[in-house]
Amino acid sequence: MLSVLIEAISHMAPDAALPETVLPGEPPSAIDLPTGCAFHPRCPHATAACRADPPPTAIMDGPVEVWCHLYPSARDGGGDNDE
Repeated sequence: MLSVLIEAISHMAPDAALPETVLPGEPPSAIDLPTGCAFHPRCPHATAACRADPPPTAIMDGPVEVWCHLYPSARDGGGDNDE
């Protein structure tokens, strides 16, 4: 999922091609979120941990945080990516 988000970052070149990645399904309802990670129904890399538990937070350099069971720093901080 993180790679899909990174691909969506706009480029400075106005004629740059947009990514062709389209996630299947619909975004989750804000009033009825799925258990675990809210993105697991649409993530091609979702595991059992993604479906069961909210993802841990990994603090990056600067003001960036990542919430993903599959991100290495999040796994080291207690996340579990076993299927």
